[in-house]
Amino acid sequence: GDFTELDSFDVLPFLNFLSMVEDVTPERLKLLCENAYGSITATGPVGSLTGRFGQIGGMTVEFFIGGDEPVFDFVGGPINITNPGSRVKSIGLDDGTVIIDNGAVAPTARNVNVAIVDFLARGGDQYPLNDLAFTTLGVTYQQSLAEYAEFLGTITAAEYPGGGEGRIVNLWELCPADSNNDGAVDPSDVNAWLALYNAGNTAADNNQDGTVNPADFNAWVLDYNAGC
Repeated sequence: GDFTELDSFDVLPFLNFLSMVEDVTPERLKLLCENAYGSITATGPVGSLTGRFGQIGGMTVEFFIGGDEPVFDFVGGPINITNPGSRVKSIGLDDGTVIIDNGAVAPTARNVNVAIVDFLARGGDQYPLNDLAFTTLGVTYQQSLAEYAEFLGTITAAEYPGGGEGRIVNLWELCPADSNNDGAVDPSDVNAWLALYNAGNTAADNNQDGTVNPADFNAWVLDYNAGC
């Protein structure tokens, strides 16, 4: 059906302005993504900061919910990082540049410019950017969406399939029995699952009922027997 300007207001209702943060380092980009996907559990985003989930373009991010959530603060000063997080496993740009590989900065990594709304550039939703300079581009994100849709003319379902285009990959969803996230389901995952269970980690919530409890082991065995 038709996509109208009113629809663009329904999708993006807030008075946020498109902005540019230049020369963002690979380490900071990873921290941004750790924050973006730090609230994801086996049942989806939870907590008071669910709005921080990052919808991205121009790159692909893979993350594993069994990793550490980031812990940092920057109220009234520079960013104080207690734990940078270990969920993000890979970040790759659409031009083929690998930024993060197996959780570490890749040899091919380079600084990037990040287009983002000014609310997040100021540190909203806990995005660690408030210590970096940014430029407001003079248009709201609603206006930029409406103008881009007009520029395209026709937007096909093939270009924007249901469920997304694989830009954001939750590795646990792909293989919930791979508890050590090594890409294979084998006996070593038993101890890895037990460690997650004992820590109360959401990656042990294999029956996806929102809690980690003994019933999850039977669900994990079913996932294990099914493989990936």
